[in-house]
Amino acid sequence: MKIISEGFILGIVDFENYHKYYELIDNNKDRLKGYFPKTIKAVQNSEMAKDYLKKMFVRYSNKEIYPFGVYINEELIGWISIKNIDWEIGKGELAYYVDKSNQGHGIISKAVKEIVNFSFSKLELEKLFIRTGPDNVGSKKIALKNGFKEEGVLRNEFRIGNGELIDTIYYGLLRREV
Repeated sequence: MKIISEGFILGIVDFENYHKYYELIDNNKDRLKGYFPKTIKAVQNSEMAKDYLKKMFVRYSNKEIYPFGVYINEELIGWISIKNIDWEIGKGELAYYVDKSNQGHGIISKAVKEIVNFSFSKLELEKLFIRTGPDNVGSKKIALKNGFKEEGVLRNEFRIGNGELIDTIYYGLLRREV
């Protein structure tokens, strides 16, 4: 499955390209270790990346997650997924990151817009949400730029990479608001 947008392509991550995924994680592990500690732990080398993506593909086949790579000229420069999907309610969580060399160029914000459209039109979800730490300014900007509304702060809701519990800001977007 591919979504073609201006300047980039979103595609379900193919586990056969695990080398590219490992490079993305390895090149950005210092930046990602706080908010993606489970990914960092699961992807410590190329073979682990292959196993991780195979498991991700099984979950995708079961409609539990939609893991999209963000590609520019066939280079994997980011990741965005719809996860924690509750089909009974019709909601899912967005999670995303981008390679440090592409940070601040608006690519992930545009990718979020495409995934929002996909989620509401193709998956027929009713709500999307984003959870982010209070100090993650970039993620908060992406949520707000894409029409998400702050719904509240969940106290001691997430354990970051160093083991500390932090609050998370919860942003939501309803299908009828788009």
